[in-house]
Amino acid sequence: MAISSHKVSARVAATAILFIAFLVAAYNSIAVTGFSISDSNPAGYIIVPMLMTLVFIIFSLKENLVIIYRKRNLAYGAILALIYFAIYAYSKVSLSFLFQTYRIDALLFPILLSSFALILFGPSGLNKLKPAVVFSIFASPLILMPLLNLSGAWTSFNAYSVVSVLKLFGVPVLSHGLEITGASGSSISIASTCADIAAFVAMLLFLIPIAYLYEGNPGKRAIWVASGMVLLFVLNIIRMSLIAAVWAYYGLSSALNTVHLFIGQLLFDITLVVMILLAPKFSMRLGVQRTGQKYSRSTNSGASNGAIFDKSFAVPALSVIIVAFLVFAFTLPQASYQYISPFSFADNFSYVSNSSVISSYDAVALGSGYSMKSVTFGGRSELFGIFSTNDINTTTNSFLYINSSARPTMPRINLHQLGTILMHREESTISGITINAYEISSNGKLFQVNYISMPNKIYGNYTVANMEFVTLMNSTSDLQSCRTEYGAIQSVYSYIYNALHFSFEGNNYGIFCAAFNEAKLAQQR
Repeated sequence: MAISSHKVSARVAATAILFIAFLVAAYNSIAVTGFSISDSNPAGYIIVPMLMTLVFIIFSLKENLVIIYRKRNLAYGAILALIYFAIYAYSKVSLSFLFQTYRIDALLFPILLSSFALILFGPSGLNKLKPAVVFSIFASPLILMPLLNLSGAWTSFNAYSVVSVLKLFGVPVLSHGLEITGASGSSISIASTCADIAAFVAMLLFLIPIAYLYEGNPGKRAIWVASGMVLLFVLNIIRMSLIAAVWAYYGLSSALNTVHLFIGQLLFDITLVVMILLAPKFSMRLGVQRTGQKYSRSTNSGASNGAIFDKSFAVPALSVIIVAFLVFAFTLPQASYQYISPFSFADNFSYVSNSSVISSYDAVALGSGYSMKSVTFGGRSELFGIFSTNDINTTTNSFLYINSSARPTMPRINLHQLGTILMHREESTISGITINAYEISSNGKLFQVNYISMPNKIYGNYTVANMEFVTLMNSTSDLQSCRTEYGAIQSVYSYIYNALHFSFEGNNYGIFCAAFNEAKLAQQR
């Protein structure tokens, strides 16, 4: 069929609009993600599902999707978009830095993609796009955390496999855990970077969209994907065995300068090329378009014929592009968020003392103009201390309570045991750290309490510092004020969160300034 200057293929146009909309909406999430798979970060694979979701959308050309203009579809899509905005803002404020650590922005991709699909294609089109929608959720490491946490066990299994191969071919080696000892007495270790579980996850998420593109029996396509994973594992075992063999006979420098340097970079590409060449062996084929539901102006009212200026095309297309740019603007502050991988936090926390954490933060608190007394929590699980006349008096009316934890988790809060909560508000700052602000009546006195949780690097490992700033009100401390600069969009997040909690009161005076300064400096730590 000839394509005139005023018309394009309805199928290609529909897919192009969906592709552009998702790219614009997800741009900020993609832009802040490293474009390489880091050996030291098991969560580094997430760039693969982010980009492959875009590829998945291109592959959806096979579904014969055509834009349909129906008002109810626009309404369905708009409702989903509003749900996305509400969840994004609420989770951004409530989770503080954990929002970026676990990439909750990417966890919401399925809602975005579903919204766009409903606006453009309606429920039937969304049903056809289910594979892409489900796939997009893997852009957040939270989904595969149980698997990624097996990184140590996976490395041990690879080390065992390498030693078994070496002994099979008569190479004189002994093994002690991850350490391999040669006949000369020297040893090398199989590091987690040599058997990076993130690379295998990335390969899995690379092969799935390709398997979707092919036509064939679903079971055979699943076997094809599994075979790709096995092939990558075998090739990597061969690579590590060759490195160990060269080391055993010729020394470490020869092993590093030959096998380790070059072959490791090619394994991913080799696996991908081999699996594509083997696809016909699994009865997989390209070039078959699914027929399914046909769209034409005579049989499906509201279907677009591909004319760009036709109402049935222009209204849904323009609507979805507008929503995409609204999402782009709404997520723009993401570039300033502090990102610490969930796997960067200390595994062994025993050597990190609370005094080390306190020394990192006292200067900022004192620089805010407060005579503060620092108090550690020891082994207490609750973040907050008990307020009493013994805790705070007229001579020392401001305290900084600090404890720390190894894992990226938020503290448990139980303020109701301490007194009556008169005000509670949460504010999201430009660094992505949330400030919790309270006014509490306890033991006949009025206290202002602010707390934050934020990543803190000590001895090369990240920990979580939980800080509670407490001051006795009706004293000189509550006369101080500070200029808080949250950012316009961050203020929208906070407003949505607090509105959902029916909390509209806030303050920017007193000890809030110390907490705000800490959160503001989080990006620089």
